[in-house]
Amino acid sequence: MGKTIEMKMAKASKEDIERCIKFFQFIEEFVEYGTHTPENDEFEEESIDLDEEAFVEKLRELWGGRFKAAAVDCAWTRVVMGCDILIDNCCDPSSDVLEWKPEIAKQLAATE
Repeated sequence: MGKTIEMKMAKASKEDIERCIKFFQFIEEFVEYGTHTPENDEFEEESIDLDEEAFVEKLRELWGGRFKAAAVDCAWTRVVMGCDILIDNCCDPSSDVLEWKPEIAKQLAATE
């Protein structure tokens, strides 16, 4: 029949995930409050008001550029697509939470 072709995708690093979280937290904070808390999200008094121009400038800085080490533009695909692949291949499609597929759960239970 058909030939099986294997494909591998680069795994998102912890830094990739942290960059994406920081990027989307920045967007959320600006959209919700019009501010940005650069160092410590827990202290509102450290937040600075941003106008749209400053927001766009910071957004571009966080987004980075192709192949820059601290850029989000490449990291987000590894994070989101990697998560999607793991969910498709490992998670129970009938569950609304992250649970192993029944066949995986059964094999894991058998090894305990």
